[in-house]
Amino acid sequence: MAILATIPSSWKVNFSYYHSFGMSENYLVFIEQPMIVNSMKLIASQIKGKCMHECMTWSPEEQVVYLCSPVHVA
Repeated sequence: MAILATIPSSWKVNFSYYHSFGMSENYLVFIEQPMIVNSMKLIASQIKGKCMHECMTWSPEEQVVYLCSPVHVA
């Protein structure tokens, strides 16, 4: 297993819920949607026994971002 690319989140503490992605021989394509996972709630959910769904927020004011990254194979 190898890391093919790294893509930073648009948010400092949170991250988008990535459900699907595309891949070609040369590129990875991710869709950063406004379904946002709160990292602090996610950490607390492990302690409180909550599910991941309770850590997610729909933020319709945020834009959908399509990220295309070249694949780096060593």
